[in-house]
Amino acid sequence: MEWLRVSVQKIEELVRQFGSPIYLYDEAGIRETAQALKRAFAWSPGYRNFFAVKALPIPGVLQILAEEGMGMDCSSLLELQLVTDPEWGLELPGDRIMLTSNNTDEDLYRKAMEKGVFINIDAFEHIKEFLTRFGVPESICFRYNPEDRVKGNAIIGESDSVKYGLPHDKILEAYRIMKEAGVKRFGLHAMLVSNELSIPKLVENARIIFLMAAEAHERYGINFDFVNLGGGIGTAYRPTDKAVDLDELGGRIRECYEGIFSPLSMSPTIFTECGRVVTGPNGYLIARVKHEKELKRRFLGVDTSVADILRPGMYSSAYHPIAVLHSQANPELRTYDVVGSLCENLKLAEQRLLPIPEKGDIVVIGFAGAHCRAMAMNYNGWHRSGGVLLRQDGSLVRVQRSENYDDMVASYRDL
Repeated sequence: MEWLRVSVQKIEELVRQFGSPIYLYDEAGIRETAQALKRAFAWSPGYRNFFAVKALPIPGVLQILAEEGMGMDCSSLLELQLVTDPEWGLELPGDRIMLTSNNTDEDLYRKAMEKGVFINIDAFEHIKEFLTRFGVPESICFRYNPEDRVKGNAIIGESDSVKYGLPHDKILEAYRIMKEAGVKRFGLHAMLVSNELSIPKLVENARIIFLMAAEAHERYGINFDFVNLGGGIGTAYRPTDKAVDLDELGGRIRECYEGIFSPLSMSPTIFTECGRVVTGPNGYLIARVKHEKELKRRFLGVDTSVADILRPGMYSSAYHPIAVLHSQANPELRTYDVVGSLCENLKLAEQRLLPIPEKGDIVVIGFAGAHCRAMAMNYNGWHRSGGVLLRQDGSLVRVQRSENYDDMVASYRDL
């Protein structure tokens, strides 16, 4: 179980102290991955990863990433408030924040303008109203949708159906309009794939973005301050998956970058907005065995559910490794569907070969550090689980409490 980088003893201590189900986040692993990503793109002066807050919007974790030099990529008003409100210990300056939203409303644009963050406009149709209501910004970024110039994937969507960004001709027109309006600094952003493990595909996506910047430069003389490659670097969830070698990826993107921009005497800073690859492998959902049940399949019932970790229910291809602890006394293996109590036939895992457990044994669900607690829901009145941070000194610190009855009924009471 190479994916389980926390000791059994520490997990047992966690359950004794905080109960189950509970999320566990590994500070050492998060910092290690953050530093590896920074090294991979160190060739670009000023490189910064703007962590996708939507992946894990927990202030106690975001503080660690900020300490590692990351900015924050926000897609909603709440996320923007989290990273700018001093109550949460971040209060980042505007140049450490990127707003990448879609179907964006006026309040969110206004808040972003007040905070001086990088604004990434997602629609050509927003430009006229934006300039009318907020005036000419110092800097602007547009999100690019290359349409049939690139093939998407199951998470982002294919080019003929995806809702994000400005198409090729429209984004060129957008840069012309903003330059003539008086904007001084420009950025370009695209998020073309998600959870992608193929280095050639990630490099090809970077090439497409670089070519777009080069064309805008050649047509309108725009010297881009930055090019944001988005996120999309995948996580090796399955045993057969090969993790992306970040050093190799950074080196190959550098070759592509230099080949396109060196002849133009333009050197935009590289930004990324990776979330999953940073925290995903460094988070775990800890549960306990409740029951076994046998029909045509065997079911292993645990005290968490898809309400706590929605990915297996939302994406048919989603996979999280699972380990059963305390089962060394019975080395026999058995095939199970792992399920919770939710009144939907959604499963945490199907047809997994696991050690035969006893009631109360600890179950660890891996790669749960991104798009897991953040996507949890309250269906069936499910109380979403809290989270604990394993500090580098070995201490366990609660960073998010589990919900309770009062949380669930507050919106009925506060009328």
